[in-house]
Amino acid sequence: KTGRENQYDFSDKYTTSNAVVVTKKDSTIAKEADVKGKTAAQSLTSNYNKLAKEAGAKIEGVEGMAQSLQLIQQGRADLTYNDKLAALNYLKTSGNKNVKIAFEAGQPQQTYFAFRKGSGELVTHVNKALKEMKEDGTLSKIAKKWFGEDVSK
Repeated sequence: KTGRENQYDFSDKYTTSNAVVVTKKDSTIAKEADVKGKTAAQSLTSNYNKLAKEAGAKIEGVEGMAQSLQLIQQGRADLTYNDKLAALNYLKTSGNKNVKIAFEAGQPQQTYFAFRKGSGELVTHVNKALKEMKEDGTLSKIAKKWFGEDVSK
């Protein structure tokens, strides 16, 4: 959202997500300091690659999260940095018990709906619906259904 307010109108936030580090289930990597010298499977153009480098990881370039998780399970990489929502969704829908979220990293990122500039009335209606869904627990229920935890806060 930052830097794009002149181009788009935005709703109120509806999710918050951090970067997470995903490892093999039996990995001892539990905090940022443990990443130094380990191999991180990362898309080379992503912000998560930058986080991995800053933590001192050796980078193994991949196409995306699916390939990262394959390399981790094969023992060819130790970890990957990725979006918490993507990782939670993968863990919930895949049933894969061989990998885990080891820890959260970076600054929280909030998600908004973007609208064509000048969509004031539509934005107002969406914000009203989001507020109602937060208040009655609907947004929390949706988040828990799809991600296994409430990411709407």
